[in-house]
Amino acid sequence: MRPIRDVLVHLISSERYWIRHVVHGDPRKRLAPNTFPDLDAILNAWNPQRQATLAFVRGLSAEDQTSRRPFPWNREETASVEEIVWHVVTHEQYHRGQVFTRLALLGRRDLPDYDLLR
Repeated sequence: MRPIRDVLVHLISSERYWIRHVVHGDPRKRLAPNTFPDLDAILNAWNPQRQATLAFVRGLSAEDQTSRRPFPWNREETASVEEIVWHVVTHEQYHRGQVFTRLALLGRRDLPDYDLLR
């Protein structure tokens, strides 16, 4: 299993890849987990990116949501911007479960419960 740091950096990279690179067409930027010495360094990179992503999503019109973007690995395949945003959200939730499980296995019992039915 990858260390928690690596999973968090992977999430930053994935969000950056899909939103900035695929949707906006910005150059792809790869992040190396070993350049982040601690959680504060990860959050310092992630928080401004997350704020930009949220501003982008909140500003999407119905037309923007349905506009399509080609996949970088196969320009003939596309996804709508809405599908890409949902992919980023579900991908993060998948990895959040991994992080919470690892923290629980390390003895953490003070983790927040995000079960919507409770």
